[in-house]
Amino acid sequence: MGNEDLADDLLDGVSTIATFTGRTERQVYDIAPRGLLPLFKMGDRKWQGRKSTLRQHIAKVEAQHIAKAEAKRAAEAAKEKAAR
Repeated sequence: MGNEDLADDLLDGVSTIATFTGRTERQVYDIAPRGLLPLFKMGDRKWQGRKSTLRQHIAKVEAQHIAKAEAKRAAEAAKEKAAR
């Protein structure tokens, strides 16, 4: 990844991260230290993140939720079928 690619991929500061993720700055400040988003600090200063990493993280979380919902529907269907 070249410097230009890195600059395009880097989100520098909570305001930029909030805009990219569709969250408020307060939400980002709340969830960042808890590790709910893959963010980091450079030199213990501003929160930073990578667009590419956030996209991957969001896709992973989405897939987990879809799998969980499908498993729940399958379990409910099996329970309903057993009750007949």
